[in-house]
Amino acid sequence: MNMVNQKNIGALGVLVRAGAGSTLTAGGAGDNTAVVGVGIDRETLGVGYGAGSIPFSALFGVAYTATLAAGKTLSNALLIEDSADGTNWGTYQTIASAQAAISASGGTVTGVQNFQVFLGSARRWVRFTWTPDLNASGTDTATIFPMLFIGGFDHLPVT
Repeated sequence: MNMVNQKNIGALGVLVRAGAGSTLTAGGAGDNTAVVGVGIDRETLGVGYGAGSIPFSALFGVAYTATLAAGKTLSNALLIEDSADGTNWGTYQTIASAQAAISASGGTVTGVQNFQVFLGSARRWVRFTWTPDLNASGTDTATIFPMLFIGGFDHLPVT
């Protein structure tokens, strides 16, 4: 993980860039296509919190701006994978597609869709893969940006 993309926010945890932002068009590029996030070494994130401190929880968010036709939606599904070594990944948890936004009369909607994840039994490395889905055909568009807040360290940060 590139350490430039994380920020220690004190006793609460660490904010991490989970992957690159992307754009999608209904029925076209990026729609219903998995976006694989970066591998995150939870042990490295614990540096500064004391030896052996690994975070046990995460809040994964997908910030979005979408232009939707009336009654159409943007949804996201989430796959969390874990790994002992950062190269051999296995499924840790899946979260079925959940609606992020709907436009009653058509127009632009913005917001953040959050997923809470317990990482207590995950192996050292984790990564988040999300699949955005626009249910219209051809006219709807969205720009999404993933965010990840990791917390639940069992030590306070060393000051």
